[in-house]
Amino acid sequence: MSRTNPTKLPRRFAKSTQLVFGEGLEDKSWLKHLRSLYARDVGVYSKVDCGAGGSPRDIVEAAKRKASGCKVIVVIDGDKPQQEYTEMQRVLDDSTNVQVIIIKPCTEALLLAILSDGKWPNLSASKCKSEFERKHIDRKKRREQEAYAKLFNKDLLDGMRKKIPDLDKLISIFSGN
Repeated sequence: MSRTNPTKLPRRFAKSTQLVFGEGLEDKSWLKHLRSLYARDVGVYSKVDCGAGGSPRDIVEAAKRKASGCKVIVVIDGDKPQQEYTEMQRVLDDSTNVQVIIIKPCTEALLLAILSDGKWPNLSASKCKSEFERKHIDRKKRREQEAYAKLFNKDLLDGMRKKIPDLDKLISIFSGN
């Protein structure tokens, strides 16, 4: 309680901070939507940011530059050649506060699986991206968090969380588990 205003509650502070880092602006919008649903009053402040695409190594290095000493979770697509992930691992070897979540083949495949009752599409990453943009969210609106809010409500995500381990990992990050 405040001394000057007895009905005013004291400010709440997060116990820790984490940076959740996506590949590009579309991933940032999706991650911000998840944060808006699951990161309330959990004791962890989650900042969402993104890189400008590129190799997994470039994305991890960009995340480390923006980290400022907090825990970093990097969410990347698994559609690159294995050699690029090996190079990324070399960058990670000296970092203990960086965790990488690789979604195979891509984030759009995860989104399609959520919308199709947990059935992963048997498509390449580029076809998953084009199918998601053709059927669900137009490419021009992919950078708007509201577009994801219309399709992916909390009830749907909670139900699919049990069926899709990658979604469960993402939700766990934001809910402080």
